[in-house]
This record gives sequence, structure tokens and C-alpha cells, in this order.
Amino acid sequence: MSTLAVAVKSTLKRWAAEQPMVTAEQIQVTYGFPTREPDRRWIAVGDINWSESRWATNRARQEAFTVSVIFNVQVPAGTAEEAEAFAIEMAKGFEGRLKADPSIGGLCVTSGFNPRRLKSWPIDGAYEAQFETEVTAACRP
Repeated sequence: MSTLAVAVKSTLKRWAAEQPMVTAEQIQVTYGFPTREPDRRWIAVGDINWSESRWATNRARQEAFTVSVIFNVQVPAGTAEEAEAFAIEMAKGFEGRLKADPSIGGLCVTSGFNPRRLKSWPIDGAYEAQFETEVTAACRP
């Protein structure tokens, strides 16, 4: 089976790493979940899940899939609200980049950014928040 999913995921990781906020705030960006001791602030471009893969014509196949993108932050001496607001702020530039190029560099017919869950919890005198999103993609490999 041919697929563009890995190329899309790699491009999304690169886009996440190229955001000005990522550089300014020293946010760790990973392909998959961070291992061992993750930084206090990280973005993980994670799971790929296919919802469709079929022949669209006798010569072209179409696939639809999602790529999870998780924005995580720990805010020392902060509140749950501050941590959640920072996690959403981390996602803004990434969403803007996707909105500006929904073909993901010409790999896809279309794509979208879909928030899935925002949660926070106390951790060792700090608050940690995680903003879970999915990028939907429709491609013709």
C-alpha cells in the first residue's frame, strides 16, 4: 500500500518546530511521544489513524487519515487556567500554518485542524495542561 501519511506527519513535525514561539520558549518537538524525561513544554506529533483508503478512480487511490498533535506544558507556581491558556497559545501558530497551506506542502487535497480535548492537573507545586488535537488529511498517493 502506498501512503502519504508518514510524509504528512514529518511535515507537520517540521512545521511545529519552525514556529517562532517554539524557538523563543524552547519547546521540545517530537515525532511520536517524548521518551524518558520530556521537557516542561513539548509538542508531540503522534498517532496516524486511517478512516478511509480506497480507489477513487481506476488509476488513483484516495486516503483519509488523522494525525494527533499534542501540546503539553507545565507552569511552575501557576494555575490550571494559565497552563491551559499557554497550551492553546502553543497551538495557535501551528493552526495558522495549516490554515495558510491546507495542502500541507502539496501532499494533500485538503486538511483541517480539530481540537479534541483540553485538560489540566496539579503536579509538584505546578500545573500541567495538555491540549490534544488532530489534523485531518485527505490525500491521493
